[in-house]
Amino acid sequence: MTVKTPMRTALVVLTTFAFAPAGCGGGGGGGTTPNDCLQFQPCGGDVVGTWLFDTVCSDPAVNDMELAAQCGGNADRKATGVSGMLSWLITFAADGTTMSGELMESFHSTQIIPLSCTTHAACADIDADLTGLTSTATCTGTSTCTCDYSGTLSLPTATGTWSTSGTTLVLDNGTGDPYCVVGNRLHVMTIAPTAMGPTGEPLTIGALVGTKQ
Repeated sequence: MTVKTPMRTALVVLTTFAFAPAGCGGGGGGGTTPNDCLQFQPCGGDVVGTWLFDTVCSDPAVNDMELAAQCGGNADRKATGVSGMLSWLITFAADGTTMSGELMESFHSTQIIPLSCTTHAACADIDADLTGLTSTATCTGTSTCTCDYSGTLSLPTATGTWSTSGTTLVLDNGTGDPYCVVGNRLHVMTIAPTAMGPTGEPLTIGALVGTKQ
């Protein structure tokens, strides 16, 4: 059954992937990530058509900046060792509507968390902070915790709306995300929530990349 849900929710997959694994993951059974991920600046373009998103990647340096910021600037807070899969088919119709198939994503990483960044007395207590409806974690260690972190995300088929404004792609009247169409590839980027460049410029923490079908 097709349901009406905010299509912007689907882009949570990028935030999930970016703030946990620091690296890139490809779909199709864990194949090699295309080397065009995070290689383009927002440029806009025509998104009308059907796209298969099977690549999600994050910038390790920006990712670690965000993680350190969550820990009072402690650079020991980081994430390593990523693997993941993503599969999402979405159609952008010329009339401004969208139709998407089921979104499936899975990921795994190692989270390095100084115990001083938390309110817990032991690493094992951090498990609950990283465990939710779509993720699980097992943490070990003493003053610095090493957490085996993995999860899955599944969203049902959905309909919605889309529009563009300059180099911003807006789903379901949301705030929008920078995007760029290069050949048969659609790059949808996510800006880091707090990390900024040396002159205060926004930094891209990650991207979803789809291939036109």
